[in-house]
Amino acid sequence: MIIIVKNYKPALDFALIIRGLEAFHKALINYFKF
Repeated sequence: MIIIVKNYKPALDFALIIRGLEAFHKALINYFKF
């Protein structure tokens, strides 16, 4: 189980980065609407 968790850790970090970029992109869109 530990090996599986270690293998999926980078994938989870990547998913969090993608979510962060999407949130940042939405914030930029809302900012430039004004």
